[in-house]
Amino acid sequence: MNSTDANCNGVRSLGSGGFTLLEIVIAIAVLSLLAGTIVPMVGSSMADSKKAQAQAEVKAIVEAIGRYRLDTGTYPAGPVLPNIPGIAFCLDPAALVPHYTRVLVSGQKKYLSKPSTVDPWGRAYMGEITTAAGAIADVWVMSYGPDGIEQTSWQQKNQGVAAGDDILAIFDL
Repeated sequence: MNSTDANCNGVRSLGSGGFTLLEIVIAIAVLSLLAGTIVPMVGSSMADSKKAQAQAEVKAIVEAIGRYRLDTGTYPAGPVLPNIPGIAFCLDPAALVPHYTRVLVSGQKKYLSKPSTVDPWGRAYMGEITTAAGAIADVWVMSYGPDGIEQTSWQQKNQGVAAGDDILAIFDL
């Protein structure tokens, strides 16, 4: 046996040039443990960043509608449902946000820098403008969150309280 061969116990002699099977197995185990720790952290931070993006966008939309209302004395013109006075939009809340964000980015005064019509999960933002007397929240805009399921009741929306993983912002005079 020359000096570059491993001895019978799997221990390298001085001057040998490779790794033993035991060293390779230990290196793979350490890398697996590191990957098992890092991958969930990366996934969690990506989910957190999507939630933060949705929170920022619903807040920006609601604030833009609110600034428009304070500047003009009225909400942007939009669809009104028959037989429901004071509800600017209710039947298909998915259509509200695209309509109003276009209005808010295209006037002489731009209330939004860009239209935000879909949440980070690719679903339409929902919203409603209520001008009826006694309404708790004049405007609400929300995302159904990562699971895409609405968990917030109408009463909770009007109180500005989101349920489950829903993301909500309101404006009230």
